[in-house]
Amino acid sequence: MRRGFTLIELLVASGVFLFGFTAALGLFLIGTRARAQADGMLRLSLAASSIVEEIRLEAGRETPVGPYKPSEYLGDGFAAITSPDDAADPALYPYAPQPGIWYRVIGCVDEKGDPEDKLATALRVDLLVVWNPLPDPTLSQDELARRQRLASKPEYTAATDKLQFLADFMAKRGFAVRETAWIIRKPSWER
Repeated sequence: MRRGFTLIELLVASGVFLFGFTAALGLFLIGTRARAQADGMLRLSLAASSIVEEIRLEAGRETPVGPYKPSEYLGDGFAAITSPDDAADPALYPYAPQPGIWYRVIGCVDEKGDPEDKLATALRVDLLVVWNPLPDPTLSQDELARRQRLASKPEYTAATDKLQFLADFMAKRGFAVRETAWIIRKPSWER
């Protein structure tokens, strides 16, 4: 008498195989996505460190008339380059050494929390760093809010500081890095 597999046994074996294969493929895809997200966060963290170091190197090399106020570092972080009007502009700045990285200094105060103390040597800088792989010539707060589908949400529209809200939202979801760093300005104005 010949023994073989019945049609039902073949169907059950195929189902078990397909179930196992689907589960393994799903785990592989989750691992690939997690690795890509980790690579992105690493890239953002390295860019944030580089930007903070560049700001640290430039801080204190103010004009001969004296130092800038901490509030004048808002924007691209280089007070000697930007004007106070740039702080009100909601644009993000491309970070030239790493294409696809955009940043903005969203807060700068002295050690006492005063954004207007010109003679402060220690500044607390709040930096937002975003990865944008699209070839955009400019990137703004409004565009980021639109991409995150925040523009129509009541909590975003009711926020007093929309940039801070957007920065918190994106950082919590892993789309951006917020870096808070202390910058010690070399008091070149005291020479």
